[in-house]
Amino acid sequence: MLEQQLKSNPEIQMSIYEKDGIFYKDQKNLNQIIFVENSSLKKRLSHYLKWCLKENRSVDFDFIFFDELEGKNKVKVRRSYFESTDHGHKITFYKSQNIESSEFGKSLRILKDVKDAVLVTESEPISSPGPRILYANTSFENESGYKQNEVIGKSPRILQGEGSSAQAMRNIKNNLQNWASFKQVITNYTKSGEPFTVELSISPVADEAGWWTHWVSFQRNVTKQKIHDTSLAKIQDIAKVGYWTLKIKSQEIYWSPEVYKIYGLPEGTPVNTINSFSFYAEHERGRVTNLLETCVEQKKKFDDIFEFYDSFGKKKWVRYYGEPLVESDGNVYEFFGAFQDVSILFNETLKFQDLIDNSPDIIYQIDESGCFTFVSKSWEHLLGHNPDDIVGKHFSQLVHPEDLQICESEFVSVMSGIKKRTFVEYRVYSKSGEVRYHRTNGVLTRGEKNIFQGIASDITNERAARDEGSFF
Repeated sequence: MLEQQLKSNPEIQMSIYEKDGIFYKDQKNLNQIIFVENSSLKKRLSHYLKWCLKENRSVDFDFIFFDELEGKNKVKVRRSYFESTDHGHKITFYKSQNIESSEFGKSLRILKDVKDAVLVTESEPISSPGPRILYANTSFENESGYKQNEVIGKSPRILQGEGSSAQAMRNIKNNLQNWASFKQVITNYTKSGEPFTVELSISPVADEAGWWTHWVSFQRNVTKQKIHDTSLAKIQDIAKVGYWTLKIKSQEIYWSPEVYKIYGLPEGTPVNTINSFSFYAEHERGRVTNLLETCVEQKKKFDDIFEFYDSFGKKKWVRYYGEPLVESDGNVYEFFGAFQDVSILFNETLKFQDLIDNSPDIIYQIDESGCFTFVSKSWEHLLGHNPDDIVGKHFSQLVHPEDLQICESEFVSVMSGIKKRTFVEYRVYSKSGEVRYHRTNGVLTRGEKNIFQGIASDITNERAARDEGSFF
C-alpha cells in the first residue's frame, strides 16, 4: 500500500504514475496497479488529477503524516509534486522533513505568539483517532497546562470531560463533517483537571487545488465572560428584567431568557412566530402601537407600564422600554430595549395610589416649567375641576393675582435648591369662581426631570376663624 510505504520509508524519494485515471508503480509496467481499494490518498490524488487536467498545470502539495518509526508524536512532511508527462502524469514524493523544517511548519511560526490558544490538526479522519493535532502554540500550552509534545498526535478531545456539553460536541462533529467554518462555546479541561470555558473558532484550510489539508482552531478563553453572563442572568432574574433587540433590515428579533420567562413561553421559541401584542390587555394595545410608531417616526425612546397577561393567563404589569439606534444618514437601523415585570412594585404603587385618592388634601406634581403633571382626585372634591382638566395647565392660571408673586418666588426657590421645602399660604379659584385659601407643603424631587411635589390643604375655614379672632 503506497500510503504505508510513504510513512515507513520517510528518507526514500518515491514516484508513481497515472494513466487514464489509474495509478501505477512503474510507468513501463502497467500491471503494477497501486490502488485497489478506495483509500484517502487515492481520493486525494484523483482530486489533483481532475484539477490539473482542468487547469492544464502542475501542483505542489504536502503529504503530512506521523512517523511510525519515531513515534506517534513525530510529524513529518513530504513535499510532493503532481506534474504532466507525455504518457499521463507523474507524482513525486520527495524525502520527508520534520514539520519544523518544512515550508508548512515555517508557515505555522506566525501562530506561536498569538494571544489566543491555537491548535492545528490534520483534516481527516474526523472520527477517532482523528483529527490528530499537528501543532499547538505557546498560549495553548499556558492555558491548558499541556506541553506541545504531549498533545501532538492526539485528538483535541483530550481537553473535554464530564462538564463538556454533548450537544456542543455533536455540533463540532457535524460542522467538521461538512467542512464548515464555525464557532462553538464549550467547557474544556486543563491537564490538572480544572474546567475553563472557550469559544472555538474553527476553519478548514485548503491548498491551491482546493483539497482540505488541515484544520485551524483559535480558542479564546471566555470563562470570565461566562461568569459575567451568568451573574447578569441572575441579576436579570432577581430584577425580573430582560432585554430585546430588533434589526430593521432583517427584521431579526432577539429576546433574552428573562423576556421569555415574563411571557411564560419556552426559551428559544422563534420570536417571529409570536403575536406579542396579544399578550397585552385589549385596552392597552392601541397605546403600545402608538408608542412604537412614534418611536420610529420621531426617533424617540419610549418608557411606559402596561397591563399584561402571560401565556398562562396570569395578570402582570410590565415596563416596556425602547430606544432607536440611528445611522449617520438619519435612518433607524436597530431598536433595543428592556422588558421588566414590575407587578410587585406596581401593585404596591396601586396601594399607595389608593392612599392618594382617598387623601382629604390635594397631592400634586408640577414640572420645571410650572405646569401640573399630576393632581389627585381630591382636587375635584375641593375645587370642582376634573383632575384631567388641570394637568398641563400652569399654576398661575389658578392662583389669585395678589398671591401670584409669593407663589412664584417660593416655586423658584425650591426648584433652584435655595430652599429645601416651602410652606406657603395663598388663594386659589374654584371651578365656580369661589376663592379658597390653601396652604402648600412642597419639596423638589430630582431625577431625569426635576419635579415639584406638593400637598395642598384647604384652610379656608381656618382663615375665617383666625380673622374673626376665634382661632387658637
